[in-house]
Amino acid sequence: VQDFTFKNTSLDLDDGSKNGRVEWVNIKYHSVYDPEQAFEMIIEWMVATGNSISEIVMGWSRKTTSTGLHLVPIPTDPFALPFSSKSDPLRGPIYITLSIDSLPKIATKLLEGNV
Repeated sequence: VQDFTFKNTSLDLDDGSKNGRVEWVNIKYHSVYDPEQAFEMIIEWMVATGNSISEIVMGWSRKTTSTGLHLVPIPTDPFALPFSSKSDPLRGPIYITLSIDSLPKIATKLLEGNV
């Protein structure tokens, strides 16, 4: 059994558009390729739109099939427990109560659908 340590890199997703957004992801990947083992890549993104991530992963997937490899996107924590101390804090919703009494009357009517 080989020790698969990870290497890290950053990928700039700037497509040259004029939207002014800076988008990038961190990528962790196995430092050693073993044809008898799955090669793992972890994409961590905080500063990118979901569409940009999807385009990158689908592009990689199309390129890998021509080399005989298969890229299978899998969430790193598909069954996240949002209230576990070990879960990703972005996957667990935080509920904030709204005091309707402090809102203007028009806002209350909008929330009730009476406009």
